[in-house]
Amino acid sequence: MKKELKFEELTLEQKLGMVLCTNVHSSLSENEYDKVLEMIKKRRLGAVYVSLLAPNKEEILKKINETADYPILVVTMAEAGFEKYKFPPIRALGATDYNEDFAYAYGRVIGTEIRQAGINVLNGPVIDLSNVSMRHIGTDPEKVADLACASVRGLHDAGVLAIVKHYPGPGDATIDSHMQEGRNDRSYEEWIKTDFVPYQKLMDEGLLDGIMPGHRILACVDDKLPASISKKAMDVLRDKGWDGLSMTDALNMMGLVLKYGQEEPSGLCIAAGNDMALPWSVSCDVGYEYLKNGFERGLFNEEELDAAVKRVLLAQHKANLMSDIDTEPREYDYECVERIAKECVSAHYAEGVPHAIDKNGRHLFVILTERDLKETEPAPDEPLFANEWFFPHRVQDMVKAVFPNSDCTFLPEYPSAAHNIRLFDKQIPYDSVVYITSHRIQAYLGRDCLTERVLAVMRALQSTNRISAILHFGNPHMMDDVPRMDRFILGYSDERCITHALKVLAGEAEAVGTVPYDDVILKL
Repeated sequence: MKKELKFEELTLEQKLGMVLCTNVHSSLSENEYDKVLEMIKKRRLGAVYVSLLAPNKEEILKKINETADYPILVVTMAEAGFEKYKFPPIRALGATDYNEDFAYAYGRVIGTEIRQAGINVLNGPVIDLSNVSMRHIGTDPEKVADLACASVRGLHDAGVLAIVKHYPGPGDATIDSHMQEGRNDRSYEEWIKTDFVPYQKLMDEGLLDGIMPGHRILACVDDKLPASISKKAMDVLRDKGWDGLSMTDALNMMGLVLKYGQEEPSGLCIAAGNDMALPWSVSCDVGYEYLKNGFERGLFNEEELDAAVKRVLLAQHKANLMSDIDTEPREYDYECVERIAKECVSAHYAEGVPHAIDKNGRHLFVILTERDLKETEPAPDEPLFANEWFFPHRVQDMVKAVFPNSDCTFLPEYPSAAHNIRLFDKQIPYDSVVYITSHRIQAYLGRDCLTERVLAVMRALQSTNRISAILHFGNPHMMDDVPRMDRFILGYSDERCITHALKVLAGEAEAVGTVPYDDVILKL
């Protein structure tokens, strides 16, 4: 354990640094990185965020933890797992019929991996009630709350604090606040019975370490300001006696910057009752200046600063107490991790249609890719998506392992006329066509959907019922616009899902998963 800072001994400069979480990423210059370490040496930094995608993360984490002589909060996001233990997105937990053992293992194994790397705070889990993104568990308030509690217990048992997100919840809105300001228009009574349920249950169970307010207006409480800078929205929690840590979502998102600029939100969020600002896209010294300028301009006062600092120190105290926890999970937890990827796969069939297709038949598997790839080219070292799970050439090998007489072809998400002609000609001698579709989890892209060009090709092939199945790995709502099919097999972004789904299609395995909401449109 490290020696903790005492509030009464902190200077004003140190207090301002305590309410800053700076983003330490791989593109920082050496000079900027040195400034982070210098601020830590001076005890003028409350938290650092370190991306698990940074190629030099081990070196960064080691240096930060060696430099800090106080229990600085070291934060990350690990929604797809970490290192050797990769997970499907959290939506898969909802697809396993909301299995609480799986949710606990999810938290325990992720927590163990990041703790051993030198991280003591996880930005997660996402507890928004939504069917929009793969980052959301589902839409049932009580079930999401139960899984959130189980996941946080797993994190605690691994010695990691949890900052759940994104308060106050999206409501019925589908706007991505990375791109514009969001709005939750539920009535107060409706909001309390839906979006707020997971927060209330976590509070009741003593598990609400922290929250991440999003840049979304909660109209029933404050019709003017997004929750991240709204005192009225924050007071809903504070008035219930909650004294946990509130760390803003990234303050560079367009949901905030378009109205309030780059600098001012840092001060406004502290005035609203948040405890830590996350400027994200600026260096630590610039982020510090944003807070210093906001304090000097009167955007927030000393009383508000002191209240925030005390809660940061309390969070550091909790993290310090957890530092001696034995982090080794049970073998059962690792077994659950392996089962999630298989048991989240669901299958949906037209009435009277055999569930399997002939694994010894000749089928053409059309693998949808983000960019133009050739099947015969050497497999690239890089995955199709940034979260390192979808390698088209590896998927091709998986298909051949289960369907030895079948072949694969790649189709980009924006196919040209030449691509389409090639596919139409190529599919003629085969027994059927099978589509394998997927998508990345990424902000700033709007709605998850197949492109109209891809759908046009599907509709053309289905005019003579040529497609025998679609295997989709991603948001099930991407299937809403797909034409009628005999078979939909749905999974999530994990290679183990793909392998299991192929075996389900061949009749070698059973699909026991469910779709965690009831408004997906599958035309069977």
